[in-house]
Amino acid sequence: MKRISKIILILFIVLFFLLSIILTIEMSFNKPSTSQNVNVNVNTESKKMDLNTASEKELEALPTIGNKKAKLISEYVKKNRINSIDDLRNIKGIGDETIEALKNEVEIK
Repeated sequence: MKRISKIILILFIVLFFLLSIILTIEMSFNKPSTSQNVNVNVNTESKKMDLNTASEKELEALPTIGNKKAKLISEYVKKNRINSIDDLRNIKGIGDETIEALKNEVEIK
């Protein structure tokens, strides 16, 4: 009786390891893609982003713009129209360095 119990226990352990291996292999084939698609609002002719229509996520993709500055720009655009990149100086925390980094990346329509 003890011998049968040991055999059953060994069979369960082997079965557990086989299932673990099979699940690991299956998961590696069904691994979800780590890349994310982001819709960017750009003009296909000039490849520059329009500051007046860009979303916060799109703004975050710009150099020197993180989520905090993106939110500030987005809030500013809701109340004011940006007529020139220099209008960004009206936003606290955005200065010459940021404006210089954005000059070749954005446009104003």
